[in-house]
Amino acid sequence: MYLEITVENSDVVKAYIEDVREAGFSFDSEPTFIDGHVEFFAFRGENILGFGYGEDDNFVAMEYVK
Repeated sequence: MYLEITVENSDVVKAYIEDVREAGFSFDSEPTFIDGHVEFFAFRGENILGFGYGEDDNFVAMEYVK
């Protein structure tokens, strides 16, 4: 599944990252905002979540593979 959305602000993304962590996903590296952007892959079993966010337009793109 591929999804593109616009969120209100980066606080929504930060909360989502914690939700993903609490759901039992592990990250390829710790999600870190750099110049208002964050990208990561998260894994749980055979499930993969690819995520990208840009603060300039509050645009989120994510892909989930089960």
